[in-house]
Formats: sequence, C-alpha cells, structure tokens
Amino acid sequence: MNRLFSMNPYHPPTAPGPAQSPPSSFAQILAIAGASLQISPLLGFAWIAVSMKKAFNALGSSGADVNALAAHIGEVVVATLISFFGSLIGLGIFFIALMKFRYRAPWCFTFLLISGCLYLLAFPIGTVAGILLIIYARRHKNEFQYPESLNSPTPLL
Repeated sequence: MNRLFSMNPYHPPTAPGPAQSPPSSFAQILAIAGASLQISPLLGFAWIAVSMKKAFNALGSSGADVNALAAHIGEVVVATLISFFGSLIGLGIFFIALMKFRYRAPWCFTFLLISGCLYLLAFPIGTVAGILLIIYARRHKNEFQYPESLNSPTPLL
C-alpha cells in the first residue's frame, strides 16, 4: 500500500522521496565507531575523578607540596583533552557515515537526539552543536525509518 494514502496513525503520510540504496556495512561500522567514540567524555570524566582524588590525597598527605599537586592537575588536563578530542573524532566519523554514506538506521535518530541534548549542556560551543544536531534530526526524521516492507506486520497464519 502506498504510504501517501495510508490512514495508519503510526505511519503518517509522506511524500515519496528518492530511492535510497541499502546502507553498506562499512557505513554501519563507521556509524557505530563514531557513536562509540562519543562516549569517550564519560570515560574521561571517570579518569578525571580518579585523578582529582589522587591530587587531593597528595595534597592532604604532603601538606602544601605544589609539585605533587601540579603533577596530578596535569593528569586531569590530559584526561580532559583526550576525552574532548576523542568525542570530536567520533562526531566526525559519525557524520561521515550519516552524510557521505547516507546511513540512516533508526538508532541513529535516537542517538542524534540524545547526543544533541547532552551537547546542549556544554555552553557555548556545545550548545550550538546540540541545537544543530536536534534540528538536523527533526528535519530528517522520516529518513531514519525502516522501509515500509519491514514495518508492515506479518500475518500469523
């Protein structure tokens, strides 16, 4: 049945778009790798928390030893930079899969919305990036759905 004339509330009518080729496995690998690298800030935050605990323990045990504290603060800065650049690389890889290879799995839409909301918290650059991610996801929402043949229920008989 043509979706243009469908009255099913779960599948709103959409205008027929250009035929899309099935996504390649390379695009899927890129999307998954990019999304996985997006969680590097979480690992970086764990590293930062451990490093800060070490820094405060060094400060408490040695009094006001500036050199010991500086070494631990340097470790915190390294953890922050590694997690930040890992996230940027992941975002780049994810958008290569999304834009160049036109990978449009339904989980990508959810990932775009969640990562966009999380980027909103990183003022000011992250806020702009988060807004752009959410706008992109909302404008291209219909592209992130399975084909009609996969959405239709199969008869039980």
